[in-house]
Amino acid sequence: WAQSDDSVTKQFAMYVFEILSECHLKPEQLKKYKQSFFTIFEKSLADADIKVRVAALKATTSFLYSIEDENIVATFKALMQKILGVVVEALKADESQGKLALESMVDLTKTHPSCWKDTSAQLVTILSDVIKMKDFEEGTRTQAAEVVLTLATQVPANLRKCAPMKTQFFPALVQML
Repeated sequence: WAQSDDSVTKQFAMYVFEILSECHLKPEQLKKYKQSFFTIFEKSLADADIKVRVAALKATTSFLYSIEDENIVATFKALMQKILGVVVEALKADESQGKLALESMVDLTKTHPSCWKDTSAQLVTILSDVIKMKDFEEGTRTQAAEVVLTLATQVPANLRKCAPMKTQFFPALVQML
């Protein structure tokens, strides 16, 4: 289904991944098929249809936070850049889709905060921009702040070294008040 030309079919495939991620795969299965999962998620995160990309983001984050082995999760770090791109595109195209993407990011951040280690500066910058956007609903802006605050709670040392925390996030929070 993920290989279909039909957007609705691809969205359904990603929804199936999202829901079935709760049915844990055995570590041997994850190791054996992780490249296949990576390829499916990577392709879907780059789909032409924003609804497919958001569905892929939700499926990817759900899949990752269902994995207990940090080493396996680390092999998916290359997708974090694409996930951030989808969030930005989703917020530009449809705020409700963007908010769904942000909610998925909170869940992933609670479970595997280390997955953002290589992209934390970009994450903070993008989410600070969302917080500053007065055109967005209060709930969307709050959801963006929650991602960063969750990350700060989980890995404070990583964000202490992150320059955009001081230059962009804190001013954005003040502006939000």
